[in-house]
Formats: sequence, structure tokens, C-alpha cells
Amino acid sequence: MHPETDLVVIVDAWESINPIQHTGIHIYMRKTHPQLCKLIDQLVAPKANKMYTVYNSSGDKPVNGFLNQYPQITDAILSSDHVERVWVMGFHLGRCIEGWISTSMQMYSHIEFSIVINCCMPHPEDFCIPGPERYFPDDEKFNYSVYSGNGIFAPIYL
Repeated sequence: MHPETDLVVIVDAWESINPIQHTGIHIYMRKTHPQLCKLIDQLVAPKANKMYTVYNSSGDKPVNGFLNQYPQITDAILSSDHVERVWVMGFHLGRCIEGWISTSMQMYSHIEFSIVINCCMPHPEDFCIPGPERYFPDDEKFNYSVYSGNGIFAPIYL
């Protein structure tokens, strides 16, 4: 990760949530959501120079935002010529993450977006879909990577 040109964005990183039936968020996610948030905070944040959050879910607001010390990403930040790469993680793989990236790619064509798959969580309703299709769309517009520690994101090719 280059400290001057790279950003980390966490999608829908709620510190706590209420079970919302129409979105498929189940009670057990009250435990798993904060666990992944804490992992990101402890492993990624110390190495990330610039870290932001975004709420992209279908209009549902979080009960509490993930560690409020991370500001929400803004158009002004993403429009900057200094931003070259955005490492995206959070909730949910195959849904809100790709939705936010798709919209952002159209608006900010100068930025390379990459989904950090080992810092994402799939949606519980997608567990019944067999194979990797449930998480990885059948097109090649998305870049994928893994976080390997010490601020290093390694690209992976599917």
C-alpha cells in the first residue's frame, strides 16, 4: 500500500445491528459483524495511512457505526488526483461491496478499486448458493486482492 495514493474503505462496517428481516440479517450476525470489524481495526488500520467508512446498504442505517474515528468517504476525497487505489473491504461480499464499487468506478475512472476478499464477509442468504459464483460475479470488471499483513495487499487473479 502506497501511503500517499492508497485508501482503505470499509463498506457497511456496523459496530452493532438490529436483526432486519427484509435484508436477511440474522441474529448471529450481531456477533460476527463486530468480530470482523475488530480484526480490520487491529490488523489493517495500523498500517493504513488513510482509512474511511461508507454505508451502502439499502437505506438501513447502522445502530452504531464502526469505530467512529474513521471518517466517512466523500466525493471530495475520491475526486482528488492524489487517489490512485482504493482497497475495499467489509460487508457483504457479492452485494453492497460490489454495488458501491460499481457506482464508484463510473464516477471515479482514475481510481483502481480492489476487493480485499479476506477482509470481507459474505451475506448469510448467499450460503446456499454453490460455488464461488455466489461471491465473484461472472465478469472481469472487479479486481481482487488479499491482505497479507504489514500493509501489503497482494492481487489475486480468478
